[in-house]
Amino acid sequence: MTLYWIVSSEDEPQQKISNHDLAYWITENSKMVALRPIVDTIALTIRAKDAHQCLAGGALSVGLPTVLLDYNECWKEVWKRLHLASGSDQFPTLSASKRRIPGYRHNLDVRLPGVPGVPLISYPTHLSDKAPLRLEFNANKLGQSGLLQLETVWNEVVGPLLPFRALFADARVTRLDVAIDLLNLDICDLFAHHQKLWKIWTVYHPDTGIQTIQHYIKHGNKKSPYLNPKSRADLLIYDKREEQDAVGLKPEYGVVPHVRIERSNDTNSKLVNLKKWKPNFDGWSFVRVDNASGKTKAEWSRYVDTIRVRGIQRAHMLHEGMPSTFIELAEQLPQDIIQPEFWELWQNELSREAVGLLTDWAIAGVKSAFEPAD
Repeated sequence: MTLYWIVSSEDEPQQKISNHDLAYWITENSKMVALRPIVDTIALTIRAKDAHQCLAGGALSVGLPTVLLDYNECWKEVWKRLHLASGSDQFPTLSASKRRIPGYRHNLDVRLPGVPGVPLISYPTHLSDKAPLRLEFNANKLGQSGLLQLETVWNEVVGPLLPFRALFADARVTRLDVAIDLLNLDICDLFAHHQKLWKIWTVYHPDTGIQTIQHYIKHGNKKSPYLNPKSRADLLIYDKREEQDAVGLKPEYGVVPHVRIERSNDTNSKLVNLKKWKPNFDGWSFVRVDNASGKTKAEWSRYVDTIRVRGIQRAHMLHEGMPSTFIELAEQLPQDIIQPEFWELWQNELSREAVGLLTDWAIAGVKSAFEPAD
């Protein structure tokens, strides 16, 4: 079944939203909707100690050199094969990446035919307390078919040394970004706040206004808020429609405003336990500018715009009768963005596409990866 959503412009065709993608209608009157939460970027650190033990137990049967029974030597050989492959015409999918990951000197892009997004393989120059391998990709873009292509590339390069599926039994999820898409809501009409917010970096265009808002929570190792942000934001809000248009893609929902919320989570959870994990939106409030509490939407819009430039205290002084604290703001404007329906859908999200297949491999364990296929 497909839901048809009529956009406000009579010149635009109906926009289709499938039941699979829809989380819920925010309001029937304004036709604002929220789509299901998706796993965006996921990063795994891999030590593969279980895989190496399994390899060592059956090394003679696969004819590997005895030296590779040593864990350190095994990883050195893996790095060597990756390095040689990245500069070889035999593996055009692998190339040196311009992306940089702290602690990992070597970074390889994996460009898979027909797959949007580019997975990143990272490894250090020598063994230390860092995991010997890091894998990062956009799970929503990669999907199961892309993950299977990535497996093929890895196994062609590394061979039986450490089969791709064997890597994940003791892998850890060190980063997991959750994305929530909102349709028919302008980015300037969405306001986010956290009780421990430290700084907010906002990008705007002089003609079209706000494009991206990066929110940073206070951490023990914080630096001056006047420095440029070099680490990823704890919460990112951006105009997804403008982003698609800027990179030459046809906006998925036409002229309909499309805002994305991305929450970046440092989980350090074992991949095998990922299905028990839930995103952390604790402490975040999301309000949408509306004509509520006896004020018009225009009055609320001007007030919220002033907060972004002058802070809430001075905004309160300039706009009579408006809230003087963020708690009051959340009480007077609709706070209905993050709903329980999201987390009812979340378990389904962790079972589908690339993430679901990864966790299945992790649960199956390393022995299944070394066993010959029937």
